[in-house]
Amino acid sequence: MQRKRPVIVRVEFYNFLSYYLFTVNACLAFAAQQLDHAELLASTALSSINPSVEKKLFEEISFSKRMIKNTSEEINCIRAKLQRERESCKKKEYEDFITIRAED
Repeated sequence: MQRKRPVIVRVEFYNFLSYYLFTVNACLAFAAQQLDHAELLASTALSSINPSVEKKLFEEISFSKRMIKNTSEEINCIRAKLQRERESCKKKEYEDFITIRAED
């Protein structure tokens, strides 16, 4: 009968995760920037509309502006969480690699 010996696999997990979180954070930063532009555009549109004449349009743009602001705040919250996780990964990046043991 053949004797089983352990096989050790080392994975650079934290380095990969740190890079992945950096990439996701960069994408979210771009989205947040675009939302800032959209909010500015909505504010400009609201200032050029007479609410007594175009009430429905004013309400629609106001609603859109609120949704843009809420989404922007959510994205910034997610970005802050990602940044904390990335910093945690950066600290662990140079520690020993994760070891996965399996039987051959």
